[in-house]
Amino acid sequence: LIRRQTHAAELLTAAAITTDGQWAATGGSTGTLKLWRLDADQEPLTIAGHEARITQMVFSHDGSRLAVADTAGRLRFYSVPDGRAIADFEIGCLHVALSPDGQQAVVLSGGVETEMAEDGGVRTSWNSDSLLLLDVNAQQQRVLQEQTTGLTCQFSRRGTEFLVLQTGGTVAIFDAAGNSQTTLESIDQHFVAAAFVQGGTHVVTASRDRLSVW
Repeated sequence: LIRRQTHAAELLTAAAITTDGQWAATGGSTGTLKLWRLDADQEPLTIAGHEARITQMVFSHDGSRLAVADTAGRLRFYSVPDGRAIADFEIGCLHVALSPDGQQAVVLSGGVETEMAEDGGVRTSWNSDSLLLLDVNAQQQRVLQEQTTGLTCQFSRRGTEFLVLQTGGTVAIFDAAGNSQTTLESIDQHFVAAAFVQGGTHVVTASRDRLSVW
């Protein structure tokens, strides 16, 4: 153990770290958001803006922006390191991926469902229903697909394409403008994971018993 940090007097529900390891973000059950400088012994920056449980957070590859989603249906984008809010969307967010420069985002959106758990707590889940492409700078959004059933999404390192892993076990590839390019599927495989490799020139998929490179 190199270093230990305490988030706040609440349950930690989300965390993210930049690719260079210099910054980390943590989010809690009551909406507390903190930005940490990992290579310096200093107090974290506490950022206001969320009043519900934080569920998703991700940095852009260059570390300049941070996307944060909560159960109240708010998706906000912040600049790093000052924590300034630069865009705000009212979106129920199941999963979000940022382009390398943080100027675009792909979102699997959906509605929230709550139910009582056996231990007496409340369990929250999202139903994915739309694939959205966001222009963060212009604060605009465009629906690419409705009634979609995506599991996760990812931009390539070069930012010229993104993929969506769908619950049917296929992988849809789009260009950065949101145009559908191709779909990866196999007769005898049901993909459970997918990711870009080699800067975006290849995609690796995982099924129950094999890895495949496309």
